[in-house]
Amino acid sequence: MGLLMFSGRSKPVTISGMKKQPDKTPIKTLRDAYKVSGFRVRAKIDSYEHEPPAFILTLDRRSKKTVCSGCGKTCRSLYDKRCRRVRDLSCGDREVYLDFQVRRVKCKACGVKNEKLDFLSDNTKYTLRFATQIGGLCRAMTIKDVARR
Repeated sequence: MGLLMFSGRSKPVTISGMKKQPDKTPIKTLRDAYKVSGFRVRAKIDSYEHEPPAFILTLDRRSKKTVCSGCGKTCRSLYDKRCRRVRDLSCGDREVYLDFQVRRVKCKACGVKNEKLDFLSDNTKYTLRFATQIGGLCRAMTIKDVARR
């Protein structure tokens, strides 16, 4: 987008058919960057308890349907819910954590099981994209260098 100057003032104009983009607030930008299937980012908290400081994003569920991790069937019967905090990709110099509720379902075939969430790795302490990034870094660097990052 170009700017035309008139007597010390700047006025935004469009050049060659480009549309003016609205300003994005930091929370909107984080919503776009940290999209998770089946959830939406509700809130962002700057946490200074962590060293270095971290962003904590609270996720709200969009659907009432839950998939059993044992058999993969969709279940509507809910056993209970628990809050979980998982590590995700960093944003600049800050670590990012996702807070959300994990459901346990009462499956007719499997019994009580945790729901299956596609964005979590096998170890449910971090996301799949975080595990993939760390795995790629381990292939390119020494373990000591990856731990410093």
